[in-house]
Amino acid sequence: MVKKLKWAAPLVAAICLLTPLGAQAANDDLEALRQELKALREKVAELETKLEESRTAPAPGDRASVAAQEPKEEQKGVLSDLEKKVKIYGGVEVWGQGSSREVKADNRKTSSSEFKLRRAEVFMEAQINPWAKGLIHLLWEQDKTEPVDLDEGYILLGQTNDVPFYAMGGRIYPAIGHFESFLITDTITREVFETQATALEVGYANDWINLGLAAFRGTTHEISDGDDRKINSYFAHLGLATPEGFLGDLKLRGHIAYLSNMDSTFVRDQIANNAIQDLVGAWSVEIKAEYRIFALIAEYIRATDSFKAGALGYAPAEAKPEPYAFNLEAAVMPFEGWTFAARYEGSGDLYGQQPERQWGLGAKWEFIKDTTLGLEYMRGEYQNDDTRDLVTTQLAVKF
Repeated sequence: MVKKLKWAAPLVAAICLLTPLGAQAANDDLEALRQELKALREKVAELETKLEESRTAPAPGDRASVAAQEPKEEQKGVLSDLEKKVKIYGGVEVWGQGSSREVKADNRKTSSSEFKLRRAEVFMEAQINPWAKGLIHLLWEQDKTEPVDLDEGYILLGQTNDVPFYAMGGRIYPAIGHFESFLITDTITREVFETQATALEVGYANDWINLGLAAFRGTTHEISDGDDRKINSYFAHLGLATPEGFLGDLKLRGHIAYLSNMDSTFVRDQIANNAIQDLVGAWSVEIKAEYRIFALIAEYIRATDSFKAGALGYAPAEAKPEPYAFNLEAAVMPFEGWTFAARYEGSGDLYGQQPERQWGLGAKWEFIKDTTLGLEYMRGEYQNDDTRDLVTTQLAVKF
């Protein structure tokens, strides 16, 4: 339409000049026509602009298009801040397990097998600012934490490159033992000594050292406390480690800890009304070494004193148990995604609650990213001469 109007102006002017009208009349008419053409061109330009805007404008009710018009920098800023502050990660483990136990007392065998959701957990970690962090850990374990349990929840202040000192308060695992393993099943050390508490801890941590002191009110308390409930437990731990690359391909880590009140779930389940004549503590030592494709772990945990006779329900009435447990593991990772490991562990003064000696082999294969298959065999020998064969398979994912 615009092209046709461009040709119309000179054509009309030529016709007017050839008519028998006078020159002045022709000029007046031509000037009027030019003004009309100018106005018409401006109108056409305005219509073309509106047409172009209508092509790119969002349709009424189109939320995606409306959102696209919002300031991109503002959207990006909100998402970036959220990603920087909050991390969500976790995992799920499904087990298939079968066991066969030979009972020496009456010369019989018992067996069992099952599939179970061994663990489903979610961590939500928020870096509130450069000096403060919060963590929430939700956990579900079949036959242990039903429904979902708040496994950990704490606030950490400090422990940065600039400020190595820290203060941490909330529901945590007091650092009596690390319980690290290359295999599938939990170690005896963890089954017996793992402790949870709501505590306040202060300390110092950098690439070389991790030193902490803490206090909490244990569920296990002394009979002499009566109805009083007060902070009655404390722990201290010291960890040393070689920074990355300090010894080339060799990495070393050591950890020692002391806990004044052996307030583990295992012990609490054995004490009537959670009251005991005298509190008994525990201490632990752990060493880990890694060199290229090889790794070793050694851990030992022991009560600091004997429990009084009759204090622990699983022990004979006259016994004064002083529980201990140890774990030795070696692992090799010859191929990417593969881990082969062996374990030798044991315990004492547990009177059949856990194997006195146990050994086993296992393998894990990360066959696709963050998805692992595992297989493990354990042979356990108990203090009363019972034996157990335990086979465990695992499918695990992490995210």
